Amino acid sequence: MMKKTLMLKLVLIFIVGGLSYAGVPAQKLAMHQRQSVWSEAGIDYVTGGVGIPERKAMETIQEMYSLKCVFAKENGSYLSGLRVKILDESDKTLVNTVIDGPWILADLPPGEYVIAASHDGNTKTRRVFVNGNGLNVLRYYWK
Repeated sequence: MMKKTLMLKLVLIFIVGGLSYAGVPAQKLAMHQRQSVWSEAGIDYVTGGVGIPERKAMETIQEMYSLKCVFAKENGSYLSGLRVKILDESDKTLVNTVIDGPWILADLPPGEYVIAASHDGNTKTRRVFVNGNGLNVLRYYWK
């Protein structure tokens, strides 16, 4: 929680000054301020994406993260309220949350992870290797 508060304070400082933080333009940091940043086991993450404005806001900050997961039905309708777990190489749970939208962005250090998402009692798992160079995108679909 302290990290979240510090980030929001930094965002306000840089927005007012019109500066950038770690190469991210101040406008994008302003969008980041609208999303709740959570942290578990040292992993920062954001969930949401309900409605076009919120998805656009998340798109502007996704470059600050190494993983993006999108959850939908096979017909393309987005899903929310899913249980999402992120496990490291040793099967240690790093993140265990219920997402409040169809997207989750997570800032994972380089390594291999298992992402498990549950909807209506059906759990789907995927492995992802984060190399630290860019955004990895995983898409999950349910019937």
